Amino acid sequence: MKRGRIIVLRERFNQQPYIVEIDGFKLKIDKGVFPPDFGLTTRYLAQFLKNLKFKKALDMGCGSGYLSLVLKKNNKDSQVWAVDMEESATRCTEENAKLNKLSIKIVKSDLFSQIKKDNKFDLMVFNQPYYPLKKPIFGCKEDGGKKIISIFLEKSKNYLSNGGVIIMPYSDISGEINNPLPIAKQMGYYVKTKITKNDDTGAHYIYEIKHGTIKTRQSNT
Repeated sequence: MKRGRIIVLRERFNQQPYIVEIDGFKLKIDKGVFPPDFGLTTRYLAQFLKNLKFKKALDMGCGSGYLSLVLKKNNKDSQVWAVDMEESATRCTEENAKLNKLSIKIVKSDLFSQIKKDNKFDLMVFNQPYYPLKKPIFGCKEDGGKKIISIFLEKSKNYLSNGGVIIMPYSDISGEINNPLPIAKQMGYYVKTKITKNDDTGAHYIYEIKHGTIKTRQSNT
């Protein structure tokens, strides 16, 4: 990660807790919880998720609960599970769900460790830790980037329903080694680029990942 970005992240950490309004949601960002108002990639991901329909969705690494709330608001009759290994995140998500009057199932779990295998999801969202960091912050640790992506994709095979999809973002500031697209391809997934955005911070991508042929398609979205 670029040094300047780390400095900004640590500045945000020192500002917490604080309240922010995003997309009509009032969010409390507790100490140690990744700030969804920090990165443009997260906002692009949220905009994409607004148009998805599902019966049962999983928001892995939910943080403040922002993406879980986006999913639930636009699919009020469907189940949304918010999962994070950090108690600060699950507590923050619970507060924000109450604050925005939305019902979400919240689970403290290291990836899928506390989720029974009979739970199948037709949509999984993973706004993964983009980089491995020697000095942990906001739940991002040395096992970020490629390592956590690989573990998640391998374990998710047991929880993805037939025809289900995984949605993951990528920002080229993370470095190609941490790009979910080639990692997923190597593991036998079918990958489609749904969104490509370029701005002054770099290039941002939203991927749709499915079981199937090792193949990549480019969307015109």
